[in-house]
Amino acid sequence: MVILRILILFIFTLTLTFPAYGEAGDKPRRYDLIVYKWVDEDGTVNFADTIDKIPERYRKSAEKKNLPPSGISFSVRHIIDGDTIITTSGEKIRFLGIDAPEVASEKMPAQFFSEEAKMANKNMLDGKTIRLEFDIEKIDKYGRLLAYIYLKDGTFVNAKLIEDGDARAYCIPPNIKYYSQFKKLEKEAIKNRKGLWSEPDSIAPIPHSEAIRHIGKFRFVEGVVRSIHNTGKAVHLNFGNNPDEDFTVTIFDRDYQRFREKGIDPSGYYEGKAVAVYGKIKLYRGAEIVVSFPEDIAVTDR
Repeated sequence: MVILRILILFIFTLTLTFPAYGEAGDKPRRYDLIVYKWVDEDGTVNFADTIDKIPERYRKSAEKKNLPPSGISFSVRHIIDGDTIITTSGEKIRFLGIDAPEVASEKMPAQFFSEEAKMANKNMLDGKTIRLEFDIEKIDKYGRLLAYIYLKDGTFVNAKLIEDGDARAYCIPPNIKYYSQFKKLEKEAIKNRKGLWSEPDSIAPIPHSEAIRHIGKFRFVEGVVRSIHNTGKAVHLNFGNNPDEDFTVTIFDRDYQRFREKGIDPSGYYEGKAVAVYGKIKLYRGAEIVVSFPEDIAVTDR
């Protein structure tokens, strides 16, 4: 009953508040950007937004490019996993707004449903011609293009992967163009226990004291906000007496306005309240979830 109650709270909150962050039919925005394209000794194509971010030995051969918001087409050569591909010309592309389970690597074992997610991506894209659409940020710190992916028949690949439970919605500001659409699709996938959501742990809330054991995973975490610390640049919701060791939820100042639009002051509203929060658990001193949207924190009644 506790799990069901928390899921209902999240789904109800999401249903009420989706329209605030844009829909798929929003008028396209232009964010043209000059980037530098360079190829390393392994033949991997990389991108950087300034010449200083390119290793010095590759700077002379770097090519200056203008990336428009959409219309760039590539052919897909290789599927790395459920949210990353390589084109026939060597560009590595990371899908925006989603996060698929990680495949096995030297550093970590395969996550639940990772091979199925990779295969779903492969079945849709392998050998196909795709069109890219960009958001505000067009490259990441690893030199990958960040994009929304479309097939020739109009299939919106990022959305399809979420709809089928092959990936989670994971919009990181400022790239939130399709936040509303992706969260709606995720809500339905959770309700129908599709794909990765068929794993019991994917929806079972954990107490905040256990969050440290789930670093790198997406989880629902519940507990009482014991104190709040506002640094000016971020608000930290502390779930224990030692913020350096206990679970913390962090809301950055860039995201305050979304909370205030819902009548929530992040610096005080949650103090003393029992909440359930959803997100990717990271290690920063103790366990931490960074929350950018008020929909990802539900106040419970226990």
